[in-house]
Amino acid sequence: MKGSNMVEDKLYRMWWKDQSTQDVFRATKINEMARKYSFDAEELLLHGEVTFLDDNKDIIGGVTTDYFKSN
Repeated sequence: MKGSNMVEDKLYRMWWKDQSTQDVFRATKINEMARKYSFDAEELLLHGEVTFLDDNKDIIGGVTTDYFKSN
């Protein structure tokens, strides 16, 4: 049996503490989403996640990286 052609891929998931929505996007949309939601795209790429804080420094949401296998 030959090796699998599966590769690890990523999706980015934006979440909110109030669970209102979860937007999922690919790497091609990182800069667009970073501008729209005012987060640091470089931080997301370096650390795999960013956290959104309100004026009181309470966590209100963020973006995480979801890894999966694809063909």
